[in-house]
Amino acid sequence: MTKMVHSCIRVLNGDRSVARYKDAFDLDVVDQLDCESFLLTYLRNAASGFELELTLNKARQEEYDLGDGYAHLAFVVEDAGAHQAALTSKGIEVDDLVDFPLAVI
Repeated sequence: MTKMVHSCIRVLNGDRSVARYKDAFDLDVVDQLDCESFLLTYLRNAASGFELELTLNKARQEEYDLGDGYAHLAFVVEDAGAHQAALTSKGIEVDDLVDFPLAVI
């Protein structure tokens, strides 16, 4: 089974962005991962399990232009290593697996 779980948007002001998504779409903060150079904030509402990830790069000073920041969709699979191998065997280029252990807020 493959399930889409989140999409990423780069932001310059985390608090302002969280407030905007709360006001516009009733999204609440459900998780955060605070690393040395970036902060990931996950938002969702009661209507869906799909999350919006706001990525704040701490050293960034200027606003993002369309297409300026790395963005992605995230998926959950039953066995990430096996799924990666299956994609690779089909000739699909796959980056290294990354695991971010998240603490629930």
